[in-house]
Amino acid sequence: MLTLTQILAEPKGRTTLLSELRDYLKTRREEIRTLHGERSSGHYILIRLTALVDTLITEIYQQELLRYERGHGRTLQEGCAVIAVGGYGRGELNPYSDIDIMFLYRPEFRDAVETVAMEVLYLLWDLQFTIGHSSRTISECVRIAQADITAKTALMEARLLTGSEELFQNFQKTFRRRVLPKRV
Repeated sequence: MLTLTQILAEPKGRTTLLSELRDYLKTRREEIRTLHGERSSGHYILIRLTALVDTLITEIYQQELLRYERGHGRTLQEGCAVIAVGGYGRGELNPYSDIDIMFLYRPEFRDAVETVAMEVLYLLWDLQFTIGHSSRTISECVRIAQADITAKTALMEARLLTGSEELFQNFQKTFRRRVLPKRV
């Protein structure tokens, strides 16, 4: 069986790509289902499901990023990070749960990141995932979290999947300083 990297890297039509990705996911899900049937702990199953989706999103994003960079002669690596938020950010992805992700970006990369994000999302939707998504700058995250407790909670549980670690660290630092209450 081909690895996920091989499936995504080899040039092919969309129908073939989706078929190979579906087969890959089916095999991985069957492995997890077998573990569950063998009485693996629920926590272990959550970890395996989360790792499967983490890998899928990371690999798809990296391939779409490379495709964009080659086609536009522009490097985006430090301009964007893909972040898991909410329950998925906590690493607690249950079977059939929705997947909440955020494309965090530097303002000057907005158009490029939205182009890459849409390609990632289209593939995930075609694979029948239920995706909650957003594309935001750090300042937009702060503004939204200050106004909405649900968004604040989801962003508190943010976890870097792929992309700029520096941007993610700046987000966490700014979020803690400007959104979370000071402790006495």
